[in-house]
Amino acid sequence: MAGTTATHYLDGALNGPGPITATLADGGTPLKIGTRDDLATMMKGDIAGLLVFGHALSDAERTQVLENLSSKYGLPLVRVANRPPVVTLSSPTDGSTVALPGQISLAAQATSPDSPVSRVGFLANGSVVASQTAPPYQVSLPVFTPGTLNLQVRATSVFGAVGTSALVKVTVTGVSPVSAPPTSGLTLWLKADAGVTTNGDGTVAAWADQSGQGNDATQPDLSVAPLLGTDAQPGQPVLAFDGATRYLDVTSTSLALGADISSFFAGRFADFASTPTVWSKTSAGLPRPWDFYVAPSGAMTVLRGNNDGQDGVTSTTPLPTNQFLFGGFTVQGSQATLYSDGQVIGTGSFGYGALDAGMPLRIGSRDDLTNQFAGNLGELLVYDHALSTGDLLSVNTYLAGRYGLVLVQVTTLAQPALSIKPAQPRKVLVAWPAGSSGFILEGRTSLNSGGWTPIATNPPNNELLLEATNVTQFFRLQSP
Repeated sequence: MAGTTATHYLDGALNGPGPITATLADGGTPLKIGTRDDLATMMKGDIAGLLVFGHALSDAERTQVLENLSSKYGLPLVRVANRPPVVTLSSPTDGSTVALPGQISLAAQATSPDSPVSRVGFLANGSVVASQTAPPYQVSLPVFTPGTLNLQVRATSVFGAVGTSALVKVTVTGVSPVSAPPTSGLTLWLKADAGVTTNGDGTVAAWADQSGQGNDATQPDLSVAPLLGTDAQPGQPVLAFDGATRYLDVTSTSLALGADISSFFAGRFADFASTPTVWSKTSAGLPRPWDFYVAPSGAMTVLRGNNDGQDGVTSTTPLPTNQFLFGGFTVQGSQATLYSDGQVIGTGSFGYGALDAGMPLRIGSRDDLTNQFAGNLGELLVYDHALSTGDLLSVNTYLAGRYGLVLVQVTTLAQPALSIKPAQPRKVLVAWPAGSSGFILEGRTSLNSGGWTPIATNPPNNELLLEATNVTQFFRLQSP
């Protein structure tokens, strides 16, 4: 039983899944074997063994249980081929064209030869932009910038088999509606086609800040300076970092960063082996207050810290290597949201505040010269606040249009992630994304009895500091 879906098996083979929509609760009565509490139904036969688990078994756990029972009792184990679903993208057609401003209507068909389809995801340029759990599998996709859009559909069966459709290419024509990013609160703006001073060997001596704040990035040592070049995919100037020694420093004392921040970049990662740092403000390798990098797994990561400690927020979707992209993060209060190509790829909360130790903002490395960036960087933006919804769309539209990438967005009611972390002695911080309005935080001390009690609606920054007790507590967000 997983959620509301119950699945029966016989000799290891699927023997019928189906939904149970009733609310389930333990009545506290004895577990009877062979009959019910009213003795109305009685088993006639033999029972050699009985196993009960407190959770829905994973595929690996179920296989282990079935193999154990089959071996123990000398019974044949029926193995059904877990063939992937067959999925096609019927609309739009390959090679079609859409003019800005416009929308693309996506429609898919998905069938599974062995088991029901549990989820269908729509992908645009490799990123999941929409997901549905029941037919009809259709979604309308607004497009904001011109370029080539690669569309696919991915279907997953209840047993985890995955089928992917053929690639459909769509050309979006027109002119990007945004020619510059928002400038309010912009504290650092570096772009490779402006303000770059090179040495005779092509290395970069200075990268002038275009925000008007004078936060220029420099590197007086030619041997560790990045190179000015051109990335073939967008055909735009970039700074090339080798993943070993090259970096730039913004040494201006006026660039003090606080707890609220937004930062976006455009570039290409050659690989993630070096745990590449986009930029950092660190002291002895620790965030004071920020460290923005990509883990070897491809997970975008943001660390925040002060003298009490540090922790981070990591994306659930990995970034691709050797693909030009734009991405970044916003932080309001303790809540962080991570983005890639305009799509949310992770959310979470910080348990520690932000303390700027006055170290330089280093591009391409940490202060201890670890986690060197390998790849190309075309642009970097840093704001002193969390961007509003409108400014966030403007930044994404600007970067996508400037580097020839198609920005798509699907308007959905997102389910915010609820996080609970220790904060102070005998206190816990309960938080959810600040942009999620109207949700009610509810709590209870037992899932088997009693009801949910409202605790707060829209607290400041959707953060609440609660007293820790010796009683188990459960929390949930009730949708508006």
